[in-house]
Amino acid sequence: MAEKGQIFHEKERADLRSPVPPIVVKLNNGHEDFFGTALNISRSGMLLQTPAPLSDREELKIEFTLPELNAEVICRSKVVWNHRSFFPVHAGLTKGGINFVDMDPALAEEIDRRVRNHSFSHNSAH
Repeated sequence: MAEKGQIFHEKERADLRSPVPPIVVKLNNGHEDFFGTALNISRSGMLLQTPAPLSDREELKIEFTLPELNAEVICRSKVVWNHRSFFPVHAGLTKGGINFVDMDPALAEEIDRRVRNHSFSHNSAH
């Protein structure tokens, strides 16, 4: 696993990821609700973009809907990396890698199947 500040390479990831049409994600850090957008997903986590700052190892409750699966997902998660952008186009936005802590195993398996079949990106055109 890459150390903090290093770039993850695809072969270092345990699970394949797929881009998704933007998915609104509700997050709660134990003190307040805030929102972000999922940019990709795997059976074990997602890439998230949010205007709220994220901290490494921060635990979050997350809620989002996967229309392709007709599923509402509510689970605990943990921030594994984050990066706050200062580029003018993305100023003030944080991207973070989020690991699912207690995702339903059947749902995780279905997400993995869809990622492997590229179903998320194909369904976005419908």
